[in-house]
Amino acid sequence: MCIRDRSEALIGTPHLFVASWWLRDAVDGRERLHPTGPEVWHSWGLRQRTMWLTSTAIGCLLLLPFVTAPVTWEDDVAKRELPSWHLPVLPRLALILIQWACTCAVLLELNLKYRHQGNAFFSRWHNWLLLAGLALLMMDPLMAIFTRLRTMPLAAAILVGLWNPMLRAEMEMLVWIAPAMAQLAVLVFGFIALNAWISELMFAHLDEQFRDWLHAAFQLTVLITTSNFPDVMTKEYRAWRPYCLFFIVFLIIGMFFLLSLAMAVVYSKYTIRQLQITKQTQQIRDRCLSRAFQVLHSHALQTTSHHTVPMAWVTQLVKAQWPEDDMLGVLRLDSTGRIETLDEFIALVSTVQNAGSEPDPPNEWWDLWGTQIELSTDLVLATGLLVSFYISHLEMAGLGQHSRILYGLNWPNAIFAGLFAMEAGAKIRILGWETYSRSTLHRWDLVCIAATLAATLLAGSTRHPRQWFHLTLVLRTVRIARVLRRFEIFDLTWRAARTIAPRVLSLVGLLAWLMFVFSWLGNSVFGGMINTDPKLPQKAQLADSDYGDADYYDNNFNDFPSSFVLLFELLIVNNWMVLSDGFEVVTGYWSELFFVCFWWCGVVVVLNVVVSAVLDAFLEQFETVKEQSTKSDILVVPNKQRIRGLIRRLLDHQLPGYGSCVSTSVGEQVW
Repeated sequence: MCIRDRSEALIGTPHLFVASWWLRDAVDGRERLHPTGPEVWHSWGLRQRTMWLTSTAIGCLLLLPFVTAPVTWEDDVAKRELPSWHLPVLPRLALILIQWACTCAVLLELNLKYRHQGNAFFSRWHNWLLLAGLALLMMDPLMAIFTRLRTMPLAAAILVGLWNPMLRAEMEMLVWIAPAMAQLAVLVFGFIALNAWISELMFAHLDEQFRDWLHAAFQLTVLITTSNFPDVMTKEYRAWRPYCLFFIVFLIIGMFFLLSLAMAVVYSKYTIRQLQITKQTQQIRDRCLSRAFQVLHSHALQTTSHHTVPMAWVTQLVKAQWPEDDMLGVLRLDSTGRIETLDEFIALVSTVQNAGSEPDPPNEWWDLWGTQIELSTDLVLATGLLVSFYISHLEMAGLGQHSRILYGLNWPNAIFAGLFAMEAGAKIRILGWETYSRSTLHRWDLVCIAATLAATLLAGSTRHPRQWFHLTLVLRTVRIARVLRRFEIFDLTWRAARTIAPRVLSLVGLLAWLMFVFSWLGNSVFGGMINTDPKLPQKAQLADSDYGDADYYDNNFNDFPSSFVLLFELLIVNNWMVLSDGFEVVTGYWSELFFVCFWWCGVVVVLNVVVSAVLDAFLEQFETVKEQSTKSDILVVPNKQRIRGLIRRLLDHQLPGYGSCVSTSVGEQVW
């Protein structure tokens, strides 16, 4: 059930309806602006129902640049001469109608948001940026007519960056890092500028790459990324061997120290920011739970003249937030009891929220024999891997060229597929489907087993078994990855991957957002300049350049898909000076500034944020494993027993008075 349904399920009880907002904010760790009275509840409900419309409109705006004819496609001849994806494009009228429909949807969202939040709407900085994005969206048709500049992609980037909370959080992280990275940029490019002046003095008479300060600075910028090493010093090294010391010292200071310093700065700022976010989230959580309790407490005073909150209200509120959680039933709280203090309310909500964080333990039979079963499975997998290698050797030796022989080699696959199917069935029978499916390892095994079984059946029943035969070997080999969990480093890596998994989408989204913005900028500035038109004034120079020699004409900014591919190539850094060389020929040396800016923003900043997130998750799991190993002598009890023990300690020691919400007759059975 979605959050909108949870809140609207309580709309008939205003005190629970308002308290559910604060409870939702406490769970999400984000404090939102809420309606100030019943008169604006209708606008809030309408806004919740139209959120899907706004999300669809922003999604359409993001897709429109990919099906919009670039302004450089003035006629069919120009379209044929431009290397691009040549995707189908929408007619101009359809494009205008879709764009205005999306504009109306965003405008409706902002109107409802203002009616919902009142004057507090203007107290949030991102609301002002949303208005700016809407203004750019409305200006796009006029800008396209008079300036040949499309502002719709930029407006879409602004809207999606501020509309998505996860992406907005990552952008706030970049804003937090920006001052330190700006200072580091001054240091790095100052170092490059100084060495460019020195290299111009030393090598201008030997190499045209250093003929002036500007070209020398660009060559050293490429050198610090190691993309043109050792080509950049070939002529100098041939002229006099000690000249290589200049480039070696430059790389030691620039790449090994300054760029490593960039990684250190990003990681330190990242960790500080994460600590601040954790602290702020806890403060928001406590504040929102306090407000939720105040709403319930005030209504209790007005309606029942009691200073305590009925447990029935809390049960209804918690059930609306976690409809599938039966923790209240497990604790067997008496619905006729009452909650007297805020601490009792926070303790109960925290317990229910964290109750499902760990699966229930398996049965006693699995505890006794589970390890032996898993070891036997790994042994069978290792044996299957050896058999796969042997069968592959036979086929490469020429024994598997005929279908008849392939059918004969398929019988080991059938045996292993049958064994794995029996293994999965036995585990499901022993553990039960619910417990079995909770394990990521078991889900991985089940997918591999099902795919292997299907490929084995198809390899034995089709007229062309070779492809299915190879797929069977690959699938059985892939499943051996489960053995890696027995190595500590792979286990830590897997734990870190699971920890960072919720952030992967937002980090990938941040990188895609950056590429979208630079795609718009590159398409606006360089669109149509790389083409095969014989009338192009710079055609001869372009053909003689490194870009033309490498036949990189398909790497351009002529449309959005091509722009994304080119930016991804720049993100990898390999040969990026060759890619930029073509645009330098047709536009001028100033175009190199675009590529240097993308390298700094994409590689030095954003990719280091991704690395920092991965490193932070890995170190967190390393500390967790270390703590678990130091506490290995502590008895590990089942999940529900630990939760019950926690509640018992809260009842007996920390929170006197909380016991009034537990049924006395049933409590003895629970504890």
